[in-house]
Amino acid sequence: MFEMYIYENNVQNIKGDNMHDDLYLLIGKNIKKFRMKKGYSLKDLSLITNISIDDLQTMEDAGVNGNICFDTLNLVASSLDIKLVELFKE
Repeated sequence: MFEMYIYENNVQNIKGDNMHDDLYLLIGKNIKKFRMKKGYSLKDLSLITNISIDDLQTMEDAGVNGNICFDTLNLVASSLDIKLVELFKE
């Protein structure tokens, strides 16, 4: 699923055998980066997105681990005032 999005959006930094793990960690890292840049706490983002603090923290710390859908990622990106593709970039 993410592979098609990466291809369609010309995200070129995700390659190789560990592509899924690397991608999930990158998305989590970017969620945290953009959340902090926006000045939001986990609680703030949780209130905006209606995603639990525990789930957001798991996404940020351990990556999204493949159990997240595009709608959720899009909600997070939208709440951070960024395009979804920004979560996939280094």
